[in-house]
Amino acid sequence: MNLLARTLAVLFLLAAFAAPLPAAAGPGAVSFVPAWAPRDTAVYEITKSKTVKGTIRSATTTVTVAVVGKTADGYRFEWRCDDLRPDASLPDNHKKTLVSLVKGMKIAYTTDKNGVYQNIVNLDEVRAWLQALVTQVIAAVPGGQHQDAARKLLGSMLANDAIIKSADSDILILHNPYFAGQAFDADEPYSGEVVLPNVFDSSRPFTGSIVLVAKNAGGFRQMTIRQEIDKEKSAALINDIFRKMAAAMGKSLPDDQSFIDSIAVTDIMQYTYAETGNWPDRISHTRTIKIAGEIREEKVEFVRRR
Repeated sequence: MNLLARTLAVLFLLAAFAAPLPAAAGPGAVSFVPAWAPRDTAVYEITKSKTVKGTIRSATTTVTVAVVGKTADGYRFEWRCDDLRPDASLPDNHKKTLVSLVKGMKIAYTTDKNGVYQNIVNLDEVRAWLQALVTQVIAAVPGGQHQDAARKLLGSMLANDAIIKSADSDILILHNPYFAGQAFDADEPYSGEVVLPNVFDSSRPFTGSIVLVAKNAGGFRQMTIRQEIDKEKSAALINDIFRKMAAAMGKSLPDDQSFIDSIAVTDIMQYTYAETGNWPDRISHTRTIKIAGEIREEKVEFVRRR
């Protein structure tokens, strides 16, 4: 369950609609079309939590997001990590290491003119910065087994771009491609099908359904999104993924053997904006994974501080 749940955390990302949404028809439509200007800035506290068998683990990052460039085609942003408060259950030395790796990291990225996230543009620079920090951290660890363990753990994080991928997923949530740059009739459900990337086999993507509802409520604009994967097709794909993993390790398994019989992955995303303005004041993204009767919940919350 643990390995599969961790795998699912990277499988089902936000994706573009398989078919375009209908345009908002009447007056009073709820608009999410941005109009940032250079030097526009927002400061967020981002709390990530996971609940497994009643146990909650969480960490909070403070980031400053600033518009550093604008063209007719889109925007350029800087994402700066100002602070990290790791989960209280971690040993103090682990907390200190994580904070040293995250605090001060600056990521430059772009969006299109609608505010839809495109990509990180200083990836090599960020990797070099992290590599230098990891070298310093390892050098400060006492020699012997402790240093070997630190070198192995931090080296794996660098090789997998774990820290960069974490920030990348947060940026994607901030610039949600499902509604950025669009307008919706208030209280009208918009339904569609989505194609979700399969990081193990790009030729066989996952599929799912999605419903969006926008509201004007008490001086705020709100967007609520519910996304669900296709349970039967996804279970078959995941079984095939694990079968191929086993084959890669030299193990042969019968084609009819199943690792899981049922799976349900549901995402609930809620965004709240002021009546006018470009930055969301609050974001909540909750993912619930149900596999063979076990439930795991993962949550990401953004709160704008200024």
